[in-house]
Amino acid sequence: MADPVDAQIFEAVLQVAVQNFNVLHVTMKRPVHEALEAAADNACGLLPEVTGIRTILLERLQEEVTIVQDDHSVMEGGLTQEDKHEAWIGEARPAEWQRWRRYRRYLNEKKKWFEEPTLRLLDDSTNEILGLLESPTTSREAFDRRGLVVGHVQSGKTANYMGLICKALDTGYKVVIVLAGMHNNLRHQTQARIDEEVMGLQTDLGRVVGEQRRIGVGLLTGAPFPAHQFLTAQGNDGDFRRATAKRVGVAFGTPLVLVVKKHKTILEQLVKYLRSLPEAVRSDSGNKVIPDVPLLLIDDEADQASINYNEIHDDMGELDADADPTKINGAIRELLVTFKKRAYVAYTATPYANIFISDAVQHEDKGDDLFPRSFIVTLEAPSNYVGPNKIFGEGRIPGAKVVEHVVDHGDWIPPKHKKHWRPGPVPP
Repeated sequence: MADPVDAQIFEAVLQVAVQNFNVLHVTMKRPVHEALEAAADNACGLLPEVTGIRTILLERLQEEVTIVQDDHSVMEGGLTQEDKHEAWIGEARPAEWQRWRRYRRYLNEKKKWFEEPTLRLLDDSTNEILGLLESPTTSREAFDRRGLVVGHVQSGKTANYMGLICKALDTGYKVVIVLAGMHNNLRHQTQARIDEEVMGLQTDLGRVVGEQRRIGVGLLTGAPFPAHQFLTAQGNDGDFRRATAKRVGVAFGTPLVLVVKKHKTILEQLVKYLRSLPEAVRSDSGNKVIPDVPLLLIDDEADQASINYNEIHDDMGELDADADPTKINGAIRELLVTFKKRAYVAYTATPYANIFISDAVQHEDKGDDLFPRSFIVTLEAPSNYVGPNKIFGEGRIPGAKVVEHVVDHGDWIPPKHKKHWRPGPVPP
């Protein structure tokens, strides 16, 4: 095994290798693979100590100059009649991808995402997820698709559902609701991101639609600017309010986009408002439902607050389907069953609670629980992703002292000491 290389020295050598690669590939036009190998060899020649970890140097160099990402994986289910559907996303739908095409252009031009492979993989994964939902223009009277998307922490889950929202709106989904955490600041951040990357305007419920300030994708020269409706806005006070919604009003011909907190009262008020609209009709169960208006409900950080932990079993171990769920879980399910055509997609990096949701619970008023019965999609992290494996695992940065074992605490506070012990100055 090679002697460890000081982390600062390694980073300095790595930056020299990056500069060398740029000269070889950009200036001298040598192929990427060939330029990478040559840059690594040159760096090892500068510092022989690095030769023993050339493989690690080459991997880090590749991460610095190009981003690689594996394809997503899919597990598809079909537990109910509603889950039986046919593929409906074609190889290309260029006339319909208005929002998606400008979002892709925005990521490429403004966020400097590479066309290959990053944007291609985002395109492929969002096509896959959208295809696992139902076509919003289906002739079926009702559908109910429920899925889960699993991605690493801070590795592009939000960009994925931004792309999914764009494509869903492009293909005919009329209502998109994003459940964005439990706090005002998180809801505001998500609203701002959707304003910038989906709608292209800064939402302000105090202005009429024509006076909204364009931002993000709305500023791209020559890009389309499709219309949207909204009943939530940026700011800590921009969450859904029934009184504001009544004042603003909606018409389902134009897509409606909402970003709301996972808050019991807000979700209940949203359900009441939607069921009060003229489009809502009385169903066989006695509740008001909205037919012919397809809903996409995105549940961000779906393992937080959305899980029903009130599952009650009888003496035989059977679930009580009529037991009242937790408040937020119940409100989310009521929101779903308010629409006859509905799709629910949960996003999380920690899916354990979600996959253990019972698939047998069906409440009379609130419908099925949020088990991802239709599909589970796993998104792979890009090669430049820094996670636990990069810090602690086999791919860790060479020479980096991540864990420091403290050994001078024994004299300061011994493991066994009397309650009147007075520690001295903090040891080094």
